[in-house]
Amino acid sequence: MNLEGGNVLGVGVDLTEVDRIRSAHMKHGESFLNKVFTPAEQKLCLAKADPYPSLAARFAAKEAASKAFGTGIGAELALTSVGVLNGPEGEPVVELDDKARALLAAGVTWSGIIAWDDLRTVDYLVTRPEVDPKRIGCVGHSVGGQRSTYLAALDDRIKAAVCCGWMGSFPRQLSKHVRDTIGHTQLIPGLYRQMDHPDIASLAMPKPLMVINGIKDPLFEPEGVRAAHAKLASCYAKAGVADHFKGIIEDREHEFNAERQADAWAWFARHL
Repeated sequence: MNLEGGNVLGVGVDLTEVDRIRSAHMKHGESFLNKVFTPAEQKLCLAKADPYPSLAARFAAKEAASKAFGTGIGAELALTSVGVLNGPEGEPVVELDDKARALLAAGVTWSGIIAWDDLRTVDYLVTRPEVDPKRIGCVGHSVGGQRSTYLAALDDRIKAAVCCGWMGSFPRQLSKHVRDTIGHTQLIPGLYRQMDHPDIASLAMPKPLMVINGIKDPLFEPEGVRAAHAKLASCYAKAGVADHFKGIIEDREHEFNAERQADAWAWFARHL
């Protein structure tokens, strides 16, 4: 997806057959792998008993990224310009080489790509006969929590949201050099001069929002977590809907356990 002045210009989607990747590897061997996949991707996938589903998924992600950038695979962007690895929770993490980072500097953001995909997912949901379009909620953990807050803020079809393991303060993350939550895959250039994570989440008001954090989570600076929860509570109170926000900060790490999941489902049962 290209962004220009905050407007969405394009989205990339791609599917790849596992057998296609297997056949190409059998025919061309290491030269195929080196042309398509970064060394880190090869190490990750080839350690599996059957590497081809993982390789195929990464090939599709690369093709989708090239479409989203609007360049396609070629002189401007190579397949190895985009690497898809795993984060601490097993979630996909995109790494970009210098060419891809240059595209980011030109106005393409991965947060924008993710938001566009989530918006289109809601478009699909409302077409389903079993879905009540007036009772759609979203819930996510870790990067999924970020996605939930952004989607609730961007789309009025979302009526309630739960964010687990992703609320804090961007400036505090930077000052404490916290890794994995401030990289280019989460960065929206210029946004944080004016807004912080709780400010973005508050754009969803008056929609009901539950935010859950573990104070032992190494991915988020504790005082920033407390400050973010306090700001959200203040915003909802000022808007006259204090009961539409619930913040939970507990003595846990980066997890969305069964107890907190039960709280989330109860939140939806109450508000949807």
